[in-house]
Amino acid sequence: MNISDLSVVEDTSIQGGLLISKIDEPNYLDNITVEPYAALLRTLVDEHGVTDFWDGAGGGTPTDGVVKTQIICDPASADAVEAAVRASGLRLADEPVVLREN
Repeated sequence: MNISDLSVVEDTSIQGGLLISKIDEPNYLDNITVEPYAALLRTLVDEHGVTDFWDGAGGGTPTDGVVKTQIICDPASADAVEAAVRASGLRLADEPVVLREN
């Protein structure tokens, strides 16, 4: 997730989230669900050895115009990594996933 153009409006992490806005779009508000996202990252790193993760569903315009999540992992873990992303319930779960080798 690219967070360079976001700012925290309200830290509700005690309830598992953050209310965010875009710096250049003051009327834009969104909620980030912190705990499920953190849980997914812990699973990917701890159980599947993921070394890099780019959340394309987090905003911005991809160079090729296609929103996708890109993950670097061991090819032997690829199916389990993609299954974990799909089962996460996060907005990135429905986007394409590109798996790359370490």
